[in-house]
Amino acid sequence: MPYATSGLVLRGLRPLIRTLATELPMPGGDYVFIHQTLDGESNVVRTMAISSIATVDDWINPASATKIGPQLPKNVDIVQPSGGHLVTAFYVGDSSGTVYKLSSDESAWDEIYTGALRWFVDPFDPDNVYVLDYGGVKVSVDGGESFPADFWLSYVATAGGKLRIGKSTLQDMLFMRGERATRFALGTAGVFWTADLGVQWYTLLNSFALPGRPESGFFDPLTDPHDRALYVECEGRSILRIGGIPEQPPFQPPPPPRDLMEFAAILVEA
Repeated sequence: MPYATSGLVLRGLRPLIRTLATELPMPGGDYVFIHQTLDGESNVVRTMAISSIATVDDWINPASATKIGPQLPKNVDIVQPSGGHLVTAFYVGDSSGTVYKLSSDESAWDEIYTGALRWFVDPFDPDNVYVLDYGGVKVSVDGGESFPADFWLSYVATAGGKLRIGKSTLQDMLFMRGERATRFALGTAGVFWTADLGVQWYTLLNSFALPGRPESGFFDPLTDPHDRALYVECEGRSILRIGGIPEQPPFQPPPPPRDLMEFAAILVEA
């Protein structure tokens, strides 16, 4: 079994199934890993009783873990789950940049992308998938059926085209459980933020101004709601705090539709 080393995590291994805002957390945890047998086969395995795993053999014990889907394609070593605990989707990838998704009937791993340098699935919405390749950032909003280019994220992640695209162009992405429009991306050029589901991205931290390569982060909107902060870990440096992340605007329901009499009165006044 490939252990959860920092190298695999930086490439995109996400062993924890996140809890949706509409769910309760699982008391025994909810984890997925890739289990390799001695004969070279590998499978995704899931456990909701992580404390019961004491030996390698526990991963093939149905009382401790469950095999997910058929045998994995060759060289797959990254898994990213999405969709919460009840209706979970599974994406996997290999070192060559091929990304697969488990079919809805869990009978096959369907190839959805080739040539990915990095890829990130929204852990709360399996329809949202970001992929970085040498052409820039692509984003899918239909679960991997299509991958149009994401101009704004590509633009800020390359510092307006000043940097060549490589594996560190996108080191990590953060998605919010209770604030779906807010997302963060971290990479060589700095830290980037969107508050409109990725329609437009902005630079929060410019690596040219503050040298360092952001690798991962943690968003804290709760400790001080008036000074929301993103904590960023940079390669070879300590942790940085970026405060003042703008709040989401309060929800404003649309006005009720006007009836014909009211509409006619407005026209007369005009």
